[in-house]
Amino acid sequence: MFQEIEEIVERPRIKEIFVADNNEPILAMHYLETNRREFAEIRLEHETAILKGEPIARCAACHRPVKPRLHYKYRRRYFKHHGGDHNCPYKTSGSASQRQIDAMRYNGLKEGPDHIRLKELLRSSLQFDVTFNNIRVEERWWGATNPEKWKKPDVAADYLGQPIAFEIQLSTTFLNVMADRRKFYQENGALLVWIFKNVCHEEPRQFQDDIFFNNNSNIFVIDEETATISDQKLELTLRCHYLKPIISDSQITEKWQEELVTFSQLTIDQENQRIYFFDFAEEEKNLTTELQRAQDEDLMKRFLEYWSALGLHATGSEGMAGDWSAKWNKMVADFYRRGITLPADQPDYDLARFSCLTFSTYYGKSIGFAYFPSGDFIQVANYAYDNCKDLLWYFADLLQSTGHWRTIDNHYKVGNKKGKWDGKWDVINAIYRKNDPAYPQKRQFDALYAFIIPCSASTGSLEYAGEFRVYQT
Repeated sequence: MFQEIEEIVERPRIKEIFVADNNEPILAMHYLETNRREFAEIRLEHETAILKGEPIARCAACHRPVKPRLHYKYRRRYFKHHGGDHNCPYKTSGSASQRQIDAMRYNGLKEGPDHIRLKELLRSSLQFDVTFNNIRVEERWWGATNPEKWKKPDVAADYLGQPIAFEIQLSTTFLNVMADRRKFYQENGALLVWIFKNVCHEEPRQFQDDIFFNNNSNIFVIDEETATISDQKLELTLRCHYLKPIISDSQITEKWQEELVTFSQLTIDQENQRIYFFDFAEEEKNLTTELQRAQDEDLMKRFLEYWSALGLHATGSEGMAGDWSAKWNKMVADFYRRGITLPADQPDYDLARFSCLTFSTYYGKSIGFAYFPSGDFIQVANYAYDNCKDLLWYFADLLQSTGHWRTIDNHYKVGNKKGKWDGKWDVINAIYRKNDPAYPQKRQFDALYAFIIPCSASTGSLEYAGEFRVYQT
């Protein structure tokens, strides 16, 4: 009969409390959710602790001792300040903004033993390092841009002339408090460095993420070991936890790394309020480029394989070994992601002519022209002139970049073949150098051309890049 749970005040004035050495504020109503027997026991426990000067619970806003109470009339549970509320913002609702309350809650976390211990470890570590001077603990830092504003960092120092504020973080950082401090130090030409007690890789708290990901995926810890090494090396040493991007199964993943680092090894980015050991952003960019290059090469290889196998009449792939239709659909999607649009169902004849002609000219042998024996490039060249005058710009550009014009020129400079291509060279030169309107060119393949032939004479600009040379008799 004594197991009933009495009701809790629906809108308690003291909404959150700190309990014992716990660095996390908890909801007062959750703490009070006990049966009647347990509630009676914790009431006595709290009263006894206050008499000893060791209160179990403190108000999350003003950090004064609080104790559980039961309303004499309505029989509802709540927390009450011990010795009066002293204008606590939780008591005088509306007199303080939520931002002010959060700042008070945050500052109250600095009173715990862990915070005091880490602050001392940091202070002593800084004193070992001669590159730091003007070391201050819990001193007000007045704003230069607005003298009415100030902050009180855990530890402050100057590093080779660079003002630095160190904030030790054990628990929830309210995002608005973090942003406010970051803005303050940024405006005053200082760098804000967050220091942690430890880092949880598997299940990081949101407050760690808020700092971690905004600091180029680097986060710093100080402990007894780092302090000892700082003493031995006479240089501030920190434990850096960072993410390292790696390529796995054709995609970029992240792997946790941990390393003891000296402060001189860190990159300071005061403008963006970042300090880091490992440049995650740059490494991720490099790996993205590397992965993209590998994917592009694979796509170019598959595109070449398609035309080598199916050739000029690629629409007739029915009955051929291999699911070429599925391969085409996959290439269409891959090219689309690169801003290049190909026919969705199957390639058209213009694309087939362009692809076979381009690859053949690039490699100097017949690719996709099954009826040209032994990969004869001369026959490809004659086919290009006779059947692809609307694509001769690409043909000429590749002859220029590869030097394969010499193969044609050398073939027609001897015997009864001598001079047979002279007139053709004139037409090709007119198209390539002067955009001769007599031979309008189909240039809808420019983007595809720049992708599959990266070493074209035009180097991607697809404009004339130099004198197109031919053999002169």
